[in-house]
Amino acid sequence: MTKEKIPAGSYPAGYIKELYELEISVLEQNKILDCITYHLTNDTPDLKKEAGREAVKKKSLSETFRAAFFLCVPCILIILIISAVTALFNSVSKELLKNVEAGLAGSISTYYKITVVLCIIVCVFVCYMRIMQDRDDAEKNRVILIQNHFQDYKASLQFQYNIGRQNLIRTNQILEARYNTLDIAHRYRGLVPIASIYQYLSDGRCLNLEEACDLYESESEQGLVARDIDNLEERQGRTGENQSMLYNAVKEADHTYTKIRADIQRLADEARIIPPESELRKYNAVISAQLSAENI
Repeated sequence: MTKEKIPAGSYPAGYIKELYELEISVLEQNKILDCITYHLTNDTPDLKKEAGREAVKKKSLSETFRAAFFLCVPCILIILIISAVTALFNSVSKELLKNVEAGLAGSISTYYKITVVLCIIVCVFVCYMRIMQDRDDAEKNRVILIQNHFQDYKASLQFQYNIGRQNLIRTNQILEARYNTLDIAHRYRGLVPIASIYQYLSDGRCLNLEEACDLYESESEQGLVARDIDNLEERQGRTGENQSMLYNAVKEADHTYTKIRADIQRLADEARIIPPESELRKYNAVISAQLSAENI
């Protein structure tokens, strides 16, 4: 086994703890980036949703009534003018042309009634067509509104993905630098071996990194510890307390991932721009602040 080089006068557990925490952070960030990638790839706007329907409906109805009013006014004016002309003509015809023009006045009165009925029919038809047109326009506007909101949601999610990706790259760089500082062999790098080694040192089963690595090799060969996190929960009963730190770290990462996944799903359903108070933005902000304080 390659002997590990520990800085003189240092206590290994403190260094290993930092590696352990960085590995947990990498695990969380990878899970969250996978979740964001899934939503960026698979989310589509739900055009049947009610979002924006009420606002568009109220606007559409007000515009429809206003349009119907201006369409009806000319027809009403025509009816009033015809009524006034007919009444005037009847009055004149009765005084001056009592015999001849009386029949003509009756004819005009009949034409007047027919004209009024036709104007009413035209008004109703025009108003109906306008209402149907406005209803179609309202539905188109609603769909456009949903699509615009969805595009804003996708853009904000992509922005958070870019931040998360940069954070992950930076975290891996810091983690690699820490490993190189301790000169830890590659087979002991990763969350599983580091969690086990850190637990050995914390529990006092080993006094230095070399002993911890030897113990990890021995317990791995005996099947007392897992070499990966696949089916870790099923193996927990068999590995016992040997990897309780690893088990708790994975559970914690899963909890953080589940919380952020639920937050992203809610925002996807609402097709909203990711707000500052969202779990995803807060998580990225915390990681960014932690990385800003780190020095390689």
